[in-house]
Amino acid sequence: MNLSKHVLPAVLILTFGFFTFTSCEKNANGNPDDGGNTGGGNEDSTQVEPPVQEEPALYPENTDTIKVANKGGMFSFSYVLENPVEGIKTTATSVNDWISEITCPGNGTVSFNVSPNQEYTGREGSIRVEYPYSETEEPLYFETIIVQDAAPEPEIQYDIELEGKMYGQYMGKAEPIYSTYRYNFFLTDNGFNEDGTAKPNSVYIRMDLFSGYAPEDMDTIFPPEGTYTIDFSRDYPAMTLSGNDCYYMTIDSEGVALGYSFEDCTCTVEMTDTGYRVDITALIAEDGRTLHAYYEGDEPFRDYTI
Repeated sequence: MNLSKHVLPAVLILTFGFFTFTSCEKNANGNPDDGGNTGGGNEDSTQVEPPVQEEPALYPENTDTIKVANKGGMFSFSYVLENPVEGIKTTATSVNDWISEITCPGNGTVSFNVSPNQEYTGREGSIRVEYPYSETEEPLYFETIIVQDAAPEPEIQYDIELEGKMYGQYMGKAEPIYSTYRYNFFLTDNGFNEDGTAKPNSVYIRMDLFSGYAPEDMDTIFPPEGTYTIDFSRDYPAMTLSGNDCYYMTIDSEGVALGYSFEDCTCTVEMTDTGYRVDITALIAEDGRTLHAYYEGDEPFRDYTI
């Protein structure tokens, strides 16, 4: 049997099939394989740009001032760090020795301890939060101000305390004796008799104020606001008390009066929602006792001008 007629077509079919298979193969870029004639081979020609690092930003989250009571304690505040650089940590420090135990764990908070303030004046310090993100740039930073209250002053114990009733007179000017405006008044626990005399078993404090201001309303006369200090010169300058005419006096059950002069004295007048308040502090010359007396209300002074 002659096989040549049958073998040749089979070989041709296999050869054609192989050619067809290889001609459809694609390279790594998804294009038909060019047999390496382009010089690119199977390499990817696409370039990937590295991500751009945005500039960091650092700032307090809520406030840049924290107020602290005089007793102190542990406190904290929050901050915001945008676009952090990998491996760089935020730090927090203070130059004030009364601000201590500062921790900045990197979670957006700073905690710290404030020592008790034992002074009678407030104080102010700060905490500096810093982010040194670059070796060539200045660190980012902000400062949180710490304001601490003063310690409360101890309550003064006076030998004599009096909340008095007001009996005041406006005397006007008496030139050439004095060119200022004179306001004279008594504070007393029991008032006066109908004839104006002192009552037994009573206390009286007399004040003589000299001001640079006349009353604003002659129908409702109040002493001008301010702090008046004792003066013994007899020149009667404004904002003084006449040291020769101010005194503390007691009346016993028999009506006998004992008078005491002042070595030092201050009288403060302050306007209030209900009228005015007068506060007197004094040192009694004869025995060194301390005195505090006050009045608060709207009792007007009588017009005693001529």
